[in-house]
Amino acid sequence: RLFKSVNGIIFPGGLTDIWLDNPYVIAARKLWTWAREANDAGDVFPIWGTCLGFQLLHVLEANVSFTELLIRTDSVGHASTLDLTEAAPSSALFGGISPHLARKVADPALNITMENHYFGLPPEHYRRWGVLGEAFTVVSTTRDRVGVE
Repeated sequence: RLFKSVNGIIFPGGLTDIWLDNPYVIAARKLWTWAREANDAGDVFPIWGTCLGFQLLHVLEANVSFTELLIRTDSVGHASTLDLTEAAPSSALFGGISPHLARKVADPALNITMENHYFGLPPEHYRRWGVLGEAFTVVSTTRDRVGVE
């Protein structure tokens, strides 16, 4: 009943292990499944994941342990840049970004984006788990303090 009374889901950031049998992941899988069913039926139902929520969405899609899917990064409290991909200009997130702002988010002299992650998802994992490459379009990447993308 509660799901039918909202028009989108935000999976926020935080700090917890996202094992497949964790009650948080089990509950998230139910919400994610219902949201996907709604979208497949033509009822636009946005799903947003920030930080841990972003990682959670990938664990749900790939259906693998976060220990297989994610890597440790040196990105806690890390001011950095964004490297926009070729897909960025046609994306909902970055499609309207001005050239001026696109240059600023990529400028290492400015480092205007904030990374605060223990774990990250390397771009090659979108190929390793093909379902991720089908479900998600990479619109930007960043590098941690030691250069890991």
